[in-house]
Formats: sequence, C-alpha cells, structure tokens
Amino acid sequence: MKAIKYFVLVVPAFTIIILFLNFLSTGFGFSIIPGRSTIIGHSIIERFNVVEERRNPPQEPVKLSNDRVFFPIFDSARKSVFYYEPGTGFIKSVALSNINGDFVAPVMVAEIKPRLEEIRWLSSGKSLIAMAGDVSYYYDLSGNYVRRLNKPLFDSTLSVRDYRVAFLDYDEMVGKGYISVYLPADDLVKKILPTRSQNWEVAWASQDSLSLINWPGSRPSENYLFILNVNDGSLRKLLEGRSGLEVVWSPLGTAFIFSETDRLGNVQLSFFDVNSATEKRIGDNLHASSCIWDNKSRGIFCFDEKFLVYINIGPDKQKTIIRQVDAALIDTGSLFLTGDEKYLIYKSRADSKLYGLWLDW
Repeated sequence: MKAIKYFVLVVPAFTIIILFLNFLSTGFGFSIIPGRSTIIGHSIIERFNVVEERRNPPQEPVKLSNDRVFFPIFDSARKSVFYYEPGTGFIKSVALSNINGDFVAPVMVAEIKPRLEEIRWLSSGKSLIAMAGDVSYYYDLSGNYVRRLNKPLFDSTLSVRDYRVAFLDYDEMVGKGYISVYLPADDLVKKILPTRSQNWEVAWASQDSLSLINWPGSRPSENYLFILNVNDGSLRKLLEGRSGLEVVWSPLGTAFIFSETDRLGNVQLSFFDVNSATEKRIGDNLHASSCIWDNKSRGIFCFDEKFLVYINIGPDKQKTIIRQVDAALIDTGSLFLTGDEKYLIYKSRADSKLYGLWLDW
C-alpha cells in the first residue's frame, strides 16, 4: 500500500517537471519530449507576435508603388489600380494587396501614345478616351484597338460613366448646342437637351440621369442644380441661387452632398434627398469636393485641414474623427475606397504616388 501511494505522488510530480522544461525549451526551438519537435523560428512566442502584427494595421500611409501615377482608377473588382505613365505611354496595374506588405511590382497591361494631356477611363479600365493637343482618341485596351475621334471632347463639361460620355456639344458660331451622350465604342452621339447656354457643368448622377449645374451669364456666383433624365429628356430643378456650389452624388444617385458659401465666406456642407426634395445641414468648413461616399451610401468620409472624419447621414448626423492627416498632401480628386472599407486609396500631392490609408473606425 505504501509503494502505491509513493508511485501516485512521484509520477505527477515528474510529469509536471517534464512539461515545465518543455515549455521553456520550445521558446528556443527544440523539445526534450521524444517524438515531438518545434521548428526554429516558429516558437509559441514568435507565433503570437506574428498574429499580433497582422492584427495591427499600419498607422502610417502605405506606399503602393514607386511610380508616379497619373489618372488612376479602380478595376471592376477593386483589387488593383490602373494608371498611366506619360513618359512611356504605359498603362500599369498595381495590386491592392501591397497594402498588407506583400509588395508586388506594378504590371504593364497596355501601351498607348505617350505624353497624353488628358485621360478619362471607361468600363473600369477596359477602355479610355484621351487627348493630345486638339486631337481626341478612343482606346479599347482589351481589343488592342485605337481610333481618332472626329472632334475634340475635352473640356470642363465632360463626364464618364461605364461606357458612356456625357458632354456639352456647343457650337459658338450658331450660339446653341445640346447636352449629349456619346458612345465611343460605336461612335454614336445621342442629343438629350437643346440649350443656348455655355455655362453647364455636366456629371453623371446615376445610371439614367445627369447632374447639371448652371448659372446666369452675368451672375456666376448664383448656381442652379438640375437633374436630367437621359432616357426621356425630362429636366427637374433641385437647387437654386447657391454660391460656390460643389456636388458629390451617392453611388446609387438617390442623394447627394453639396457645399456652398454664405455671404460671410463660410462654407456649409449639406445633404439632399432627391426623392423627398429635402435638405439638411451636416457640417461646417467642409467642401464637398474633399469628401467621398461610403460604399452603401450610409455616410461620407471627408478631409478637413487636420483630420479625416466620417459623417453618418442619419438623424443624429454623428461626426467621427477617424485619424489625423495632413490634408494638404492628399489629392482629393483621386480617392478610392476599398470594398471592405478598411482602406482609403489616394494620390499624394507631394510625390504623385499612390498610398493606402488605414481607416481605424
């Protein structure tokens, strides 16, 4: 009976000692228990550190490539960004996976005319229209096809959505023109709205409608906003008599944000619902052109002088500071939000390179 008690006490004590020694040893990459081994460099502590490192996204902006980029655009799957190199004429693609530190060099996907002055993308990077001097070109990158267009298209009125180009086709000799939609692939122009005014800013609001900003010839500070149905030509006025008007439409085209300047020079940011024709104030000292909608039209990300903020377009109009940034270095004309809304891709004004900014929200 005494021998049995002694064995019961000794075996657990011996097991505890072995397990304790093994715990210490695994941190050094080996095991003293027969038949069990731990690979050097993958200890429990090191594996824990790797997990922690992956769970903590970068606090500083991540550079996606070493190239200076021009006219960037997301691909249709939002997995890469296409851009143009004027010096070489190369169209390149850089993977968004570079944000995670798995750096992959940009890939050339096409070669077009170098030193183009302007590019507008069609069909998520599958085709484009471009300008060199007074000549406009249509490039089909997937079909390796280029065609010179009959007339220059580029001015402040041009706007692209999918495979269609909306623009003001105005003849100064006769003093009139049309708001038109052009299909470059078929070389077809559809005239939508006749006009005698040259003071139109044209932009796509949705799949079937255009956003039109106009002002009286003698009073450019008084802006009017209309929405034009491209199918039936119907025109609806949404705003009038607004100074310094900037408009950014939601992804679905059912609402927009706009900024205006009051008589004292203060900038006010507001939200407008198209269906109910109602507006509400959501912020001060924020320009609509410095904002981008989230992917589900729930709210907007905006840059002020020192911070990136998120404004929820709800009853509470809650404003959340995402992180501190130097907005002067960010080209707000080239903002892209990843599909999971974890990163904001932007072009830097300092070096013209692409960066990814982690959205800690």
